[in-house]
Amino acid sequence: KMKASIIISTNSNRTLFENFLFHLSQYPTINEYEIIVINDGGEYSISEEQYKDLGLNCVHKIDLSEKQGYGAANNIATQSANCDYLIFMNDDIILKPDCLEKMLSVLKRDDVSAVQPKLIYPQSNLVQSTGHIFTKFTNAHALENAHIDSRIVNKSGERQALTTALCATKKTSFSKMGKFSAEYYNAWEGMEYTLKLTYNGEKCWYAHEAEAYHIRGGARNQYELNEEAQSAIFWSKWSKNIKEDLHNIISAQLTSSELSNYVVLNFSKLPNPAPILEACGIQVDNMVSYTYISGAKSLDFFRCLPNAFCRYDADIIYFTNNYTQVKNNLLWFKYEKRKNDLIIDLSGNVLSVRSLVTK
Repeated sequence: KMKASIIISTNSNRTLFENFLFHLSQYPTINEYEIIVINDGGEYSISEEQYKDLGLNCVHKIDLSEKQGYGAANNIATQSANCDYLIFMNDDIILKPDCLEKMLSVLKRDDVSAVQPKLIYPQSNLVQSTGHIFTKFTNAHALENAHIDSRIVNKSGERQALTTALCATKKTSFSKMGKFSAEYYNAWEGMEYTLKLTYNGEKCWYAHEAEAYHIRGGARNQYELNEEAQSAIFWSKWSKNIKEDLHNIISAQLTSSELSNYVVLNFSKLPNPAPILEACGIQVDNMVSYTYISGAKSLDFFRCLPNAFCRYDADIIYFTNNYTQVKNNLLWFKYEKRKNDLIIDLSGNVLSVRSLVTK
């Protein structure tokens, strides 16, 4: 009996897909899985013979003449699935050893309905996703760009929602939730499906011991589609249910010496992060918002911060969308002599500025 049905919806470029298939064929137990490849209106198709030449013996292929979008294509593919467990997989994933088995062993627990592994950027060997994390109006990949060996990354646990770039779920749960919503095109279906599980009292789990690389942006951005509309649909449906869970992951990383009073410099898109920080036990004495530059990939403090902040006595929290926006200010950080300064971001990363300088 096959272990699970792997569902791969593809429409991206041929080179990426052929690279993906090669690495998939190298996974030692791959022929213990049923594989369903659904070609979502892509220009090229790979024949069953070509799959067999790669050593992929259990591939069922479906070709859609017209592009249906990620949710609809995956829903069609699940109709052909014969196993009790479904594994959704983007075609820009490279599995590390035993990844699928480790995911399935967690999914076999009665109380768990969906599982995602630790997803890693192959470009930087940093975390891409450990699940989704929310504030009232933002969602991010939990711990994105964190070091893969850090303590918090290697702590499995429940998440409000997961990413379906690589995600295992029970077929009964998938049917019960009404499958993926087809009103999105390529961005929010998986997050919404796993969020629905959570709101129906089922558990979504991040399993740190299972690992895979996610090239990201590879698979789905081929749909040249504006995500803003999809984002609007998602938030209008879900904002009243979503719980702000960012403070939980931040709290888990703070030591008692870091629960002092801080001045917050806010470089994030969140207008007011103070309530989140206060929920972690941090005293916010003052906040200065730089929301107008929050869209920048990289911020140069010599260009945007007055020198007074460098010589300041009070401890500072640099609050950002992702810590990578500010981590390159090494000289600035060297000049400031404070011991307790922190960088905290919307992915839940907590870094001490001292640790950046002493590396």
